[in-house]
Formats: sequence, C-alpha cells, structure tokens
Amino acid sequence: MITRGLLLLLFAVMASACSSDPYPPITEVPTYTYRYGHFVWHELATTDLASSEKFYEELFNWEFIESDTDGNTYALILNEGKHIGGMISIPDGNPTTWLGAVSVEDTENAVQTAIQNGSDVLIDQVRITGRGTMALIKDPQGAFLSFIHSSSGDPVLEEINSHEWLWMELWSENPQQSMNYYTSILPLTVEQASVDDQPYWILSADEVRAGGIIYNPITNMPSQWIPYIKVVDPEFSTQKARRLGATVLLEPTESIRNGSVAVIQDPNGAIFCLQKWPANE
Repeated sequence: MITRGLLLLLFAVMASACSSDPYPPITEVPTYTYRYGHFVWHELATTDLASSEKFYEELFNWEFIESDTDGNTYALILNEGKHIGGMISIPDGNPTTWLGAVSVEDTENAVQTAIQNGSDVLIDQVRITGRGTMALIKDPQGAFLSFIHSSSGDPVLEEINSHEWLWMELWSENPQQSMNYYTSILPLTVEQASVDDQPYWILSADEVRAGGIIYNPITNMPSQWIPYIKVVDPEFSTQKARRLGATVLLEPTESIRNGSVAVIQDPNGAIFCLQKWPANE
C-alpha cells in the first residue's frame, strides 16, 4: 500500500536535491556519453544515516564521503574507490528505501510521456547543481522510478565487481501491464524467458540488458524495483547481514536460481537482493 509516509519520503529526497549547494556527479570523470534506458545510479533514502553507513560498510566494505547540502547530509558511496551511489538523510517517520535512477535523453519529455501512459508525477523535472536534471514518478502499479539526465554523462558499462550493482528487477502485480508501460516510456525492448520454470521478462536498451520483470513474490507488498548487489558467496553474505541486524526474507535455496540469490531487508527497512554471478560458477 502506498503510504503518506512514503510519499513524504520521496518529496523529502527530491526537495533536498533542489539545493544551491552542489551534489556529487554520478561519474568520477565526465564521460559525456549516455546509456538511455539503463539504471545508472542508486540512492538510499534513510532516516538513520549513521546506522545505514555502518551496516553497509560492515557488509560490503563500502566507504562514504559525506557533504552538507543546505543542512541535509548526503553520503557518496564508494566501492573500492569507485563511485556507485549515494545515501541521503531524511526525516524520522519515513520508510527507508533504495531508489533507482534511469538515464533519459530529456527529463521533461520523459515525464510527459510517463504522464500520457498513466504515471503519477511526484516531482517534476528539477535541476540539481552538480548532478543534472531529475524527476520522480510512480508507475501505474505504484512502483517508484527516478529519471536522470546527468550533466557529466553516465558511468561507462564495465565489468561488475563484487559489492556493486548487478541488476534491477521489477516485482510486478501485472507483468504484462508493466511491460507495455515501460516499453512505451523508455527506449526498451522485452524478451520473455524462463527462470526456475517461471516466466521472466528481460528489458534491454540498445541490445544491452537493462533489467527484469517478475510476478511480485511477496504478498501484501506493492510493486517495486529491487536492486541486486553482486557477491561471491550469497550464503556467507546472508549470514553476515543477519548478524548485522538485517532481516532475511529469502535464504539462498537451490530450487531458486541455483542457490545464488538471497533477499535482504536492512535494519532500517530497505529491501535488496544478494546474488552470485554467474549463478552456476
């Protein structure tokens, strides 16, 4: 169910981004190249920045560089020195969640196309000093998505290292509706596959895989985009996450993707998946 608190969270994230102070760019070095239709940035909106940093630092050995933007703390996430995302402090009473940002050629046009296809616009295009333009929408089933056009270009597609973003997956109540929607608003194509004898839909942009869609596996949880983080040993990382205070929603199980996946809820409530990749190695 979409709560007022979640909407407040989303408004808090984007409103803080309208700061006159610069936010870190999404690329360490400007690329001025773009991967439209792909997820290029991830941010954790958290009510307890210190405990979120501690959890992810101990789980993944991430490092953080904090900056102050109009009195609100932003933490740039680094994995082995590489910029991979951010964390932003939000007011108490709002749920903690991971938000993914998709690269678009024109943020304003992307918003208008989303509206025409049934989206609710939570935050219209805003220009963020140091970052570019962003917007925040809710798809027809309630999943939240950011659009971004980075002023410095998008991160280049490289080999994914451990503890970096591996994949984004939409847990959808109606996959056919989701496929129609996302291929209408973004430059995506869709291919049907099968995973564990269950239907799976792969989204691609420029013939490069960009994300997946499955039937929502969790009862009473609204549709949402879930990030996957690459790990070497999902069983070890799952047990470590549990010791650090996380809730394990799904243990690695041989019947599900060859035991390569776990679903974790961090101590502040944000959901993400761990995955070994390739799964059969």
